[in-house]
Amino acid sequence: MTRRDFGNVRRLESGRFQARYVDRNGKTRTVSFDSKKEAAEHLAEARADLKRGRWQDPSIARRRFGEYAQEWLDARVDLKPSHRRPRPAGGRCTSRPTSCL
Repeated sequence: MTRRDFGNVRRLESGRFQARYVDRNGKTRTVSFDSKKEAAEHLAEARADLKRGRWQDPSIARRRFGEYAQEWLDARVDLKPSHRRPRPAGGRCTSRPTSCL
């Protein structure tokens, strides 16, 4: 058996297998799978994504679009206050994407 140089796989008491690795921000990430093969494949994909710069924080995927859009608007310092207000129903939706939903 070879030793991994990225992450590890361990068997849980439940019989499932846990893949564990450290992301680019230094946070330990864990995901469990039904088989050891699936866990090892997940580690290989995570490693490749990190190496290519394509890895994305899984917690971002769980955020709602409206939350993201509001944070993005709040961070924009180049917008006039009038562009930050929600548009009336039937109005244009270019400056506040959440008003279109």
